[in-house]
Amino acid sequence: MDSAAAKLNSMKKFDADASNYAQTSDGKFCARVYPAILDELNRDEGQTILDIGCGTGILLSQVKDRSNLCGLDLSAGMIEQAKLKLGDRAELVVGDAENLPWPEGFFDTVLCSFSFHHYPKPDAVLREMYRVLKTGGRLILADPWMPPPFLQLMNLMIRFSRSGDFHEYSKKEIMRLLHSSGFRIDRYRHPTQDTFLLTAEKE
Repeated sequence: MDSAAAKLNSMKKFDADASNYAQTSDGKFCARVYPAILDELNRDEGQTILDIGCGTGILLSQVKDRSNLCGLDLSAGMIEQAKLKLGDRAELVVGDAENLPWPEGFFDTVLCSFSFHHYPKPDAVLREMYRVLKTGGRLILADPWMPPPFLQLMNLMIRFSRSGDFHEYSKKEIMRLLHSSGFRIDRYRHPTQDTFLLTAEKE
C-alpha cells in the first residue's frame, strides 16, 4: 500500500466513525489507556501541548490547567467533533503529521495516541515532532502492541486492509526510529497487554 492510499483510507474510515467514535471498537480500545497517558502528561507542568492524531479531542478535553492546547488530525470529521467538544479551549487543525503548521521549538509536549501505526512515513512524522518540540520537550506516544509472531501476522494482514493501518511496531523498531530521529527514550511500558506507552525527550 502506498502513502497516498494509506492516508485516503484513514480519512475515509475516521470521517465515517467521527460522530460515534467513542462507541466504536477503536474508541473503546484507546480509552483504556487514556488514564495512563494523562498520568504521564501530569508528570510535567509544560503549558504548550500538541496532540497529533487528536481525533475527537477526547484526550485534550481531559487536560487541566494548561495554557495552550493544540490538536491536528487528517480527518475533517474528527476535527469537527473535536471543535464541538473543546470550543475555543484548543487550536484544532485539519492537517498531515508530516507537515505540522507550527514553528520550531513551540511545544513543551507532543502527544500521539494510537495514530502512529497509521503513518506511512514514520521518520518524517518523528522529524516534525522533534522540530516543533522545545529542547528538553517530551513526546508521549501510545500505540497497539503484540508479541511476535502475532505482530508479524498483523503486519501481513494490514497490507490487505482498508482501515488506514500501515504498520504496528515492536519495541526494537520504535526505539530505533526514535533514536534515529534524535530522541532519548525515558520510559517504555505496557499499560495493557496489547498496547505500549513511551515517553521520550528532545535533547
